[in-house]
Amino acid sequence: MFNNGNPPGDGANPSLLGVTKTICIGVGGTGRDVLMRIRRTIIDQFGSLNNFPIVAFVQIDTDQGANRTTGLNTGDNYQGQPIKFNQNEVIHTGVSEAEAEHFKKNHELLQKNPFAKNPDQHILEWFPDTLVNHLTAIGNGAGQIRPVGRLAFFKNFNVIKTQLTNAYNQVFGADVDELNRQWGI
Repeated sequence: MFNNGNPPGDGANPSLLGVTKTICIGVGGTGRDVLMRIRRTIIDQFGSLNNFPIVAFVQIDTDQGANRTTGLNTGDNYQGQPIKFNQNEVIHTGVSEAEAEHFKKNHELLQKNPFAKNPDQHILEWFPDTLVNHLTAIGNGAGQIRPVGRLAFFKNFNVIKTQLTNAYNQVFGADVDELNRQWGI
């Protein structure tokens, strides 16, 4: 994060050291936990997430309730600083019951006519037939079933793309030179 892509100890020229703009993306509960560790590290080093605007966070989860808590025993704060993800940092990639039923119908149509145009063709090419009949709404997690999580990603791609674009604009709008001067890097 602080050396413009050079690994620590690689003999990098000290004049090239500085902060690097970063978007941290966490997927699922484990991804959330990793992002929380990064947020705590920033607070430890810089006092507040607001003092380090060149890092953006995007947490993607199929479980709509996963972001109600930080998962930390300190709750929504760490060292007196708010640590919980804000609305702009969280993407819920749920699939409604209606969307699941529509997907099942598209699967059925593909089985009847494999050459017909199908809006879910790009997903049905890899989604296991054995899971289609058991598919329901995805709102409380993907149940550690990778194709279900991947389906939710595909169905929510435009939302994810928009959120990542927003994170990019936030990070790349920050003044790195000012941060380098401020933090003496």
